[in-house]
Amino acid sequence: MCANLAPHHLYFARRMPKYMVLYHAPWHLSDEGARATPEEFEAGLNSWKEWAASCGDHLVDLGSPLVHGPRLSASGVAVPSGSLVSGYSIMQASDMSQIFTLLREHPFLRFNTACYIEVFEMRRLPNR
Repeated sequence: MCANLAPHHLYFARRMPKYMVLYHAPWHLSDEGARATPEEFEAGLNSWKEWAASCGDHLVDLGSPLVHGPRLSASGVAVPSGSLVSGYSIMQASDMSQIFTLLREHPFLRFNTACYIEVFEMRRLPNR
């Protein structure tokens, strides 16, 4: 994957910490989004594209929506998850405060007051 990146992208890929961005929204909002008119859908998509472009090299993977995730127990039983996770992105920055600055204008946070974002630093495994 890194072989196709320009030299400055390689620097970011090797040096900057990566962060898992998890989007949380109540499931009923997913149903409302599915009922959006084509114009509403396009406007929402454009706002995400504009935000993504504003992140530049800090956005590693825009990610995708997540739906219908089960919870698997140690006994192997799968039950519907109560999690509100509805999507993810992967970002990179020098520190968490830079990630928060980039996320402050995210259109997801303006979609509904019940929506929120969690961010986790992705630790590198030794020798990787």
